[in-house]
Amino acid sequence: MNDEYTKISLLSETINDSTRQIGKLQAEADAHVSVKHERDSAIRKIFNKYNLGPIPDAPFTNDIAANLTYRTKARLSNLEDDLQEKKKSNETQLEFLWGRYLKVNARYSEVDGQIQSKKESKIGVLRRMKDKETERDAAEMELSKHNLARIDERDRHLQIEVEKRTIALGERDYDLIISQKRPEIYALDHKIKALHREKDNITTDADDRVKLELKKDELEKCKKKLKKIYDEHKDKFRSVLKGRLPYEKDVKKEITQAFGFVDAEYNDLSSKSLEAEQQLKLAQMKISAARSHLSKLQKDLDAKRNHLNSKLQPITKVSVDINTYPKILKDAMDDRDKQTNTYNYAKGMRQMYEPFEKVARQQHKCPCCDRAFTPDEEDLFVKKVDDLVNIATFFV
Repeated sequence: MNDEYTKISLLSETINDSTRQIGKLQAEADAHVSVKHERDSAIRKIFNKYNLGPIPDAPFTNDIAANLTYRTKARLSNLEDDLQEKKKSNETQLEFLWGRYLKVNARYSEVDGQIQSKKESKIGVLRRMKDKETERDAAEMELSKHNLARIDERDRHLQIEVEKRTIALGERDYDLIISQKRPEIYALDHKIKALHREKDNITTDADDRVKLELKKDELEKCKKKLKKIYDEHKDKFRSVLKGRLPYEKDVKKEITQAFGFVDAEYNDLSSKSLEAEQQLKLAQMKISAARSHLSKLQKDLDAKRNHLNSKLQPITKVSVDINTYPKILKDAMDDRDKQTNTYNYAKGMRQMYEPFEKVARQQHKCPCCDRAFTPDEEDLFVKKVDDLVNIATFFV
């Protein structure tokens, strides 16, 4: 029984939980349905308000709602594109109108300035007109004071006089007068040119005279300086010229000659000194060369002496002096000649006896007398020849 009560209580709790869950789900479903109704009504309002086209009857399925939403978004994007294009066109038109406004404003300012300048010029013209009118009135008043009839008469007489003078001038032959005066004018031009040349020559001569005067003054100063120098150095001139004192004009010549002799003597001594120096240098070079050559020969002699000592010591096996070298050399040369003779003798014997052995073995006879050998004689002959060849080989 307890188990059944427990099961019943558990089932009751399960039923209650399920009921609560169903209630929640029902509430969510109702909320979802209400949201869908709101969505559908909102879509319908948007389509009706902005005339986006026909729509199906409610309720809308999710696909239909998504399609309508996509159509709304597409229409919205198109409207945004149109709005951007409108903005761009408006901005372009605004820039164009602003540029036109700036041009018109500048033109207005220019025209306004021109109008102001014309107004000012008009005021100036009016002022000058008033001044001229005032002057005219003053002139009329001045003329009213004079006798106009007399002035007219005077003008008429002056006109008549002008006509008479014109007729007189026309009657005179000015071309003939001009042709007569032309040679005179040419002669006068020639004289004027000649006078101008003379004037230039005189001016040039004047410059030359001024320069000449300056040179003359400088020459006088130089003469005074020369006189002063001559007076100061008389004693030196006497000492140089060996007691003679020449005139002032001959001083330079005398001194030049004296110094010429001195220079010649100095040059001669200089050349001799140079030659002596060259000979001295040449002698010193020869002495140094001889010394270097002598030292070189001494070094070579010492080197050869040491070399010969080093060669002679192993040959003689005794310590010898270089002074005894000629005797030792002669003895060595004699010994060499003896050994050479022995060598040549042994070599000749070997060259002579070796063919004997070959001929005896090949032909079985004596190479000297052509006598036939028995085998024993042949062996004995070959043995003797071998002994002789061995002896010769030993000496070689």
